[in-house]
Amino acid sequence: MLNKYISSSGQANISVKDEIMIRFKVDISDEKRNQIHNYLRISPKANFTCKWNGQHEVLIYPENRLTHGRPYSVIINTKELFGNNDEDIVIGFNTHNLSIHCSLDKLRHSFDGTQELTTISGEIESSDDIAIATVKNAFKVNQKDNANLNVQWTGKEEGRSFEFKVTGIHRYEEASNLNISYDLTQLDEFAKFEKTVDVLPLKDFVYSELVQEKFDASYVSLIFSRALDKDQNLDGLIKSKSGEFKYKSEIVDNAINVYPESRVAENFDIVISEHIKDYRG
Repeated sequence: MLNKYISSSGQANISVKDEIMIRFKVDISDEKRNQIHNYLRISPKANFTCKWNGQHEVLIYPENRLTHGRPYSVIINTKELFGNNDEDIVIGFNTHNLSIHCSLDKLRHSFDGTQELTTISGEIESSDDIAIATVKNAFKVNQKDNANLNVQWTGKEEGRSFEFKVTGIHRYEEASNLNISYDLTQLDEFAKFEKTVDVLPLKDFVYSELVQEKFDASYVSLIFSRALDKDQNLDGLIKSKSGEFKYKSEIVDNAINVYPESRVAENFDIVISEHIKDYRG
């Protein structure tokens, strides 16, 4: 039945923002072309509009977003459209399943010439298009009594990737927690994120951790708890227990990026001098 009237029905799996395409093999009169929506319906029920793209291809646009991860059908009333006794044509398709994940960078401490600024960046990624407004409304961030927290967003109104940056993080005299969370379970039952980030006391200047996403990366980042003196000479301040270690380095805010001049062993150890200085010297 499908091949008798239909040459193509688009993809079997579509985004909830995509149109539904049907391409007919046969000519349809102008009168019926103008009323094509009367011969089609979507199940489960969804209101829609239609637009012709050429002589034989019709595009169906649901008025409201379809539901993620659900089977749908477009049903063509062949009796009314083609004037015969054939059964309705049923074209099935599925909407994409939705999964949402969040990645979070390390705290970044920078110095703008007058004060230290502490921020943290991250990204929320989705397997299908969602509205940034929905993400913003679900996103929560708090830190004790800090009323200066602000979230800056980068991304289109609808998309699959939204970058964010939390500014106004405060360094208290004592340790504190920055709490970041969102609840998007109305879109994806597993899309609930909660993360507590430790914010060290203002008085502490310590080496925090080594960051290397994978061992064969071209450099490693040594992370500290405060913005560093970007003009200091690091010669002799970073060594290796394994012997001679030649490297280049750069200071970026509270991180020292170390670039070994040659490939190092997997069990390579870096020794950091206590004489490395923060921005206060």
